[in-house]
Amino acid sequence: MSAPHERSTDHVGTGVLARPSRAKLGKIMAVAASVLVAAGIGAYYFFHSRSAHLGEKDSILLADFVNTTGDPVFDGTLKQALAVQLEQSPYLNVTPESRIREALNFMGRSSDERLTTDVAREICLREGIKAMLTGSIASLGSHYVIDLNAINAQNGDSLAREQTEADSKEALLKTLDQAASNLRAKLGESVASLQKFATPLEQATASSLEALQAFSVGQAAHQKADDDNAIPQLKRATELDPNFAMAYATLGVAYGNLARDSLSKENLLKAYELKDRASGRERFYISAHYYDEYTRDANKTIETYEEWKKTYPRDIVPLDNLALLYYEIGQFDKALASASEAFHLDPKDTFAKSESGRRLHGLESLRRSQGRYHSIAKTKPVLHRRARSVRDCIYAARPKCNATEPRSSQRQRDTRGAFVAV
Repeated sequence: MSAPHERSTDHVGTGVLARPSRAKLGKIMAVAASVLVAAGIGAYYFFHSRSAHLGEKDSILLADFVNTTGDPVFDGTLKQALAVQLEQSPYLNVTPESRIREALNFMGRSSDERLTTDVAREICLREGIKAMLTGSIASLGSHYVIDLNAINAQNGDSLAREQTEADSKEALLKTLDQAASNLRAKLGESVASLQKFATPLEQATASSLEALQAFSVGQAAHQKADDDNAIPQLKRATELDPNFAMAYATLGVAYGNLARDSLSKENLLKAYELKDRASGRERFYISAHYYDEYTRDANKTIETYEEWKKTYPRDIVPLDNLALLYYEIGQFDKALASASEAFHLDPKDTFAKSESGRRLHGLESLRRSQGRYHSIAKTKPVLHRRARSVRDCIYAARPKCNATEPRSSQRQRDTRGAFVAV
């Protein structure tokens, strides 16, 4: 009898899976952890980059530069240059100086107060402005370090930051230009827009920092309707840089505000001849004032403002100026429509609170009164005679002008702030 057959256990399963070795388990956990970390980092940068982008109605306020170089030529100059670079972007909505001055007045502060980080943030919180842009310049041997930081004014978080170094004072504008362009991209502006609206600062402003400094001082006075003090600084800017288009344009407007028409036209013509040495937005400014004040061509002026409005849909300046122009030529419905559109874009638009704005809203009331008069005349003949005196007052108060009449050589002085504070 043969010996019993022994069953082999080499390939027989026990019903229990074999446990992986500790080394293998460690590798699996390391890979999983790496995937989770990578996903977390990706999610952070995805949502952080989205939060850094400014929305359609978001504004950004420019604070004053912190200058630790000891060189006063940078005071106000770099902020002015940065404003020119950023304002040529149709994506960014830079808070206008007029609104900043108004906020400072409400805060019980001087309209000339420096916009430190703390003051700028307080204005942003009061005015509902999403972001503020701080800047600083420091010397590093013969080099200069520029730092730009876009900050969420609501929570203090940095939205985007750029730090760059210029190897000389002469290279500063070019360096600042590139830093501002990089910051625009980080805040969400498209590559196509950056390429289209990218007039170099050295072309759009001045060839020297001294000329830009004089312009910034003159521009600040001009924006406060202090044209008597603005003119000497603006003239100095044109003397230091004879190709400074915006300095000539602002000087022409300032002379016009003081009814010095020949000097106004002389400078507006010079600005128009040099308009290619300006940013896209500034070219609209120069052309509009040239057609309006020099050639007196209302149709070309309107055409320029309409193109400006289309190119920069967030800019209230062309809307305010269209409202004033339509008012002057007697197209009151269009004047009211433009003023209302500006008010819709910015309910705190100073134009809406100005005498001109009140006058336009008064015209709306007059128009309603005319409608009531005609309604009374048709439905209540007994009251018609009493309503006639109201009608006479209505039509007497309405300005008598139309597009075919020659335009006055001097603007209404109460329209100056809204018209020139670009």
